[in-house]
Amino acid sequence: MLLLLLAPNFSLSTLLGLQRKLDHVFRNQVLAGTGLTAEQATILLELEGTISFGPPGESLQDADKYVGFAALAERLTLTKPALSRRLADLEVQGCVEQRSVLETGLSGGDRPHGNAAQVRITARGRRKTAPVVRELLKLASDLFGSLTPKERAAYCQAFESVNRRVEERLERSAKSGRPLSRKD
Repeated sequence: MLLLLLAPNFSLSTLLGLQRKLDHVFRNQVLAGTGLTAEQATILLELEGTISFGPPGESLQDADKYVGFAALAERLTLTKPALSRRLADLEVQGCVEQRSVLETGLSGGDRPHGNAAQVRITARGRRKTAPVVRELLKLASDLFGSLTPKERAAYCQAFESVNRRVEERLERSAKSGRPLSRKD
């Protein structure tokens, strides 16, 4: 049992247990009846821009609401092959559409760039995420509604600090070109 005590009656095991419980609520309550997996919903929510998994106010969307494939993979901490498989399933369902980025060739003609693609959510994808957003807002209200403004601010400050530290680890790993290890 992991007993790294962070505060009286609060250990790292408590935090990991909360993560498992929230994942269970997300999969079994928030996504109930949508036909979406947690991974699909996460991708669609990021593409929609309603709920972003990056820094507040930082959108990945261009003027046409497309998101670069590589940027989306990085934001969702997925490998490009893993994201590609998930997007293929969503494309078959009509929830996303993909396009190649054109580049001007040496002869002056535009051609698809082999390593660059973009993706965006479709109207069908937005319809599928609408109940997810509603349920997430209800869940947030239920979880945080009873906290005082001071308690919410303290929670957010602590969460942001821990999140920054995790992001720093991920950035170091990305810069070194190797996966996270115990040394990190």
